[in-house]
Amino acid sequence: MLSLIISIAIALFISWYLPRYLLSVVKSPLSSIPNLHWTSPYTQLYVTYLKGAGKEHRTRLAAHRKLGSVVRVGPNELAVNCIENGVQTIYSGNFEKSDWYAGFISDRHPFMFAMRSNKAHIERKRMLSQVYTKSYVMMSEELSTILNTIVIGKFLPRVARFAEEGKAIDIHRENKALIMDIATAYFFGLGNGTGMIENPVEKKMIDDFDSAIKGIFWFTEFPYLLDWVLRLRVPIVPQEIIEAFPKLEEFCYKICLQTKEKISSGSLKESLPIVYSEFRRKLEASETVRPDELDTEIATEMLDHVQGAQEGTGITITYLMCELARHPESLAKLRQELSQFGQLTELPSAPSIEALPYLDAVLTETMRLYPGSSGPFPRVVPEKGAWLGDFDVPAGTVVASSVYCLHQNAEVFEDPEKWRPERWAEANLEKKKEMRKWFWAFGSGGRICIGNHLAIRMMKTVVVAFFSRFETVLVLETRIEQTDGLIGTPVAGKVFLKVRENT
Repeated sequence: MLSLIISIAIALFISWYLPRYLLSVVKSPLSSIPNLHWTSPYTQLYVTYLKGAGKEHRTRLAAHRKLGSVVRVGPNELAVNCIENGVQTIYSGNFEKSDWYAGFISDRHPFMFAMRSNKAHIERKRMLSQVYTKSYVMMSEELSTILNTIVIGKFLPRVARFAEEGKAIDIHRENKALIMDIATAYFFGLGNGTGMIENPVEKKMIDDFDSAIKGIFWFTEFPYLLDWVLRLRVPIVPQEIIEAFPKLEEFCYKICLQTKEKISSGSLKESLPIVYSEFRRKLEASETVRPDELDTEIATEMLDHVQGAQEGTGITITYLMCELARHPESLAKLRQELSQFGQLTELPSAPSIEALPYLDAVLTETMRLYPGSSGPFPRVVPEKGAWLGDFDVPAGTVVASSVYCLHQNAEVFEDPEKWRPERWAEANLEKKKEMRKWFWAFGSGGRICIGNHLAIRMMKTVVVAFFSRFETVLVLETRIEQTDGLIGTPVAGKVFLKVRENT
């Protein structure tokens, strides 16, 4: 009897469902768009495989170079690699985020990056944007104090010990610890931030952040399946990934509570908790969150800011140090530009650092070649539809662009796989404008990375302080390859270099 039922079910599938499904594929309004893979009109599985195998961005780039700026990557999803009728339309228009972002939402508390609704995102951004504006970040005396305290007072003395010892060090781990200390001091105040530079126990928390990055694939691609896997304790996902998220949530929740208590008691002795206090004040005033959920809502949002700051910024500084070790001629140009500051006992002002053209070229080129986050960042075509590339794309289609693919456009960036700061330093105004149009390290439009000005000030300050006194040296253990994923971490998770005092 059971075999008869199964046979009937198979017969119905083959005779009724399958022909209709294939007909819908043929009649799809996306059928005229070239396919990434022969399976793309039928299933998303090939792209899922590419993500899991760490091949997505390079495969997308090869497809764009062969097939054009718009490529079909799934039954209802397109990859877009152009600016006009592309990035500008998608990310500066009324395109909301896709359900891919649902994998980031924890315990009913969405944070700004994961908010799918543009309206909700705008409301949250208004609560935070003031303390992230370029004018605020550049003129903040609190931030200047934080940078001098941590970079000059803690980081450089540690680097000097490494230089004296002459051993290869995991510079990536040191950079992430540095940025974590700076960022959390800006978010929560000097007395409440981390002390990872000097405290090896605290620094172990970096391992949990690294595990969380590895878990992004599982939580975004299989959010519902993963929930059942965790419930049934099926050992598909490594245990360190499963344990990382609760640890990080607890870590940030404790910092938030500590900051709250110090504000309430008036016991803040060092810098103010700039981001935390601004966000709490405006979130309370909005009355959009129940009082008993306020602390959790704040901690969830702040954890995303912490993660974004230390990961992306740390990656950029690490690869900048590697490339300057590989290119002594570029290092010489940078040191010549920095020589105006002499021997640093305190950091130059933010405007004087911002005015350094070669430093800007070095940093921009590093972010171009080694983006901290490559995406792709999916959006949904709104009700009116959209013209993307050469195609009329219907409402409801998921569309996404990749930072990696945009930055590898050989028509805009000659020899795009090469690190060459001179492409920015020597370009005329017209060429520089064209390159800037394709430069997408922080995204664009209303959802541009809110912390971009803070990240740039932190990175430029660290580079000025470090290379005014030290230089980096390649060693046998140095591996510069970057992973092909949403977050472009080093392949081995570590990057070894030596440091030495300038001669």
